[in-house]
Amino acid sequence: MTSTYRNFADDSKKTNQSSKKKVWCLILAAGESTRMKQQKLLMPWNGRTVIEATVGRALASKADEVLVVTGSHRSEIESLLKPLDVKIVVNKSYPDGMLSSVLCGIKTIPSTVDAVLVMLGDQPMVQTSVINKIIEIYQKEGAKIILPVWKEKRGHPVLFDLQFREEMFGLKGNPGLRELLQRYPEEVKELEVDSSEIVEDLDTQEDYQKLKDTYDDGNH
Repeated sequence: MTSTYRNFADDSKKTNQSSKKKVWCLILAAGESTRMKQQKLLMPWNGRTVIEATVGRALASKADEVLVVTGSHRSEIESLLKPLDVKIVVNKSYPDGMLSSVLCGIKTIPSTVDAVLVMLGDQPMVQTSVINKIIEIYQKEGAKIILPVWKEKRGHPVLFDLQFREEMFGLKGNPGLRELLQRYPEEVKELEVDSSEIVEDLDTQEDYQKLKDTYDDGNH
C-alpha cells in the first residue's frame, strides 16, 4: 500500500510540473556593435566578457532554457559560450537588424514552449531578480506581454506569450516587436523596477565606461 501511495504522489507532482508554463530566454548576440567600433559583447565585464555576464544572469534565472542568437563575431562568442548550458542558433541575416535575430530564435523554439523572454546580449547589468519577477507574473497572472518599467520608461527584457508566434513573422524591422505592444495594449503588463539598468544602453565607449564604473564592482 505504501508504494502505491508513493506512486500516486509522484504522478501528482509530475502533473503539477507539466502544468507550469514553459519560458525560454532568448538572448540577442548577433549585432555588429557599429557604434562601439568594436564587438561590445567581447569587452571585459566583472572578470568575464559582457556576453558571458549577460548569459550568466539568464542561466541563474527561472527560465527553462537559454537560447543565444549569434551572427557577427560568432566564432569568438560561441567559443566563450561553449562551456555554458545554452543552446545556440546562428542568424545568417544578422545585418538585417534585431528583428531578424528575434525571428531566427523564435523559429528555433519548440512549439511546446509557452513564452519567450527577449533579452539583449549587452545587458550584463540587468538583475536575475527582474527576469524572475517577469516570469513569475507570467506564471501567476497570465499576462501575454510583460516588460519592466523604470520612471515610466519601458526597457528590456520583454516577455511575449508565443500565441503571437505567427504574427511575429509578419512584423517589419521598425518598430519590430514594439508593434505588438501597440496592437494589444490590453495584454501588456508593466513591472515597476527601482533601478535604471533595464533602460541602460551599452552602445558607445562612453556608455561602456560609465556603466562599467557603476556596475562592474562585484556587487551587482
